[in-house]
Amino acid sequence: MNNEILFKPNGLILATSNNTITSSEYKLYDTLLQRCQITKDSNWRKAEITRDEIQGLIKDKSKNNLNDLKKVLENFMNVKIRFKLGTKHVGATLLAEYVYDENTDVFSCSMSENVFTALMTYNEIGYSPIDLKMVRQARGFYTQKIYGLLRLWSRHNETINKTYTVEVIKDICDIFDGTAYDMYGNFKKKVLVPALKEINEKLNMKVEYKEIKKIRRVQEIEFIFTDYEPRKYDFEKDKLIEPKEVIGLDEVAITKDDIDSIDYMYLLDFKLNESIHTQFIKDFYNFKEHSISVQTASEKTLSALGGKTINKRNYKYFKTTLENLIPSIDINL
Repeated sequence: MNNEILFKPNGLILATSNNTITSSEYKLYDTLLQRCQITKDSNWRKAEITRDEIQGLIKDKSKNNLNDLKKVLENFMNVKIRFKLGTKHVGATLLAEYVYDENTDVFSCSMSENVFTALMTYNEIGYSPIDLKMVRQARGFYTQKIYGLLRLWSRHNETINKTYTVEVIKDICDIFDGTAYDMYGNFKKKVLVPALKEINEKLNMKVEYKEIKKIRRVQEIEFIFTDYEPRKYDFEKDKLIEPKEVIGLDEVAITKDDIDSIDYMYLLDFKLNESIHTQFIKDFYNFKEHSISVQTASEKTLSALGGKTINKRNYKYFKTTLENLIPSIDINL
């Protein structure tokens, strides 16, 4: 059974930092996030990991003795990140502190308070599930970063088009102004193309891209991708929980007795009239990952247009509002 799924808050996927870490260190950090998420220790916000486990992730054998591993964690304590937690703009460090126990050979790593809050409230603020075992096959740091960006928007077995500006991708990949990869030619050759090649080969996703030029310069990248990786998991059976709405959705009526992935009362809480439930779930099948945004979009629509519920008359306005509110869009930290 694969129990190494990190329900990574979208804010952390979109986080920007003041310093870069290596590909191996990024895998270690995601592992710590997942351990913290399943441990749920609100007192110490801790994630425990053995020295052997860290050494298994840090591939450079010349830099994985005990003192080197301490330096890696101390570097995490010095890397500052900025991300969004709902409507709040947060500044934090990757790690707050660590304790190494000589008797057990175990590191106890404590997360920053707001990082821990994001991990515990992922279902409210929006998240994207990451299969850590699979992603560890990837060698590249930028592979992991761009894969996360695509997982924000993916739907299981569906082809999606998503456009990001080049500057946004650079920010998320921790490529700083004036550095070698800041030049688009180098960025394309050393970051974008190798990352997409590795995603296609190792991460259960097929992705292509198109360059979008404005004023004779490439300013945006359109990704066209199909994600074959599940977004919902049954951990007891280690298989995908398939939502019924992906097949023949237009002909399916959503009722109180419908499948678990569609909560009838949950939709009513958002003031969504039953007449648009089917269309809403078709447009936003993973709406529970963006519940705060759905609530806000509903409130904004009713405030602007009046009425008591979201219905066929105001649905277009509501849909556009929600698309502009989903956390993965707003990255201006």
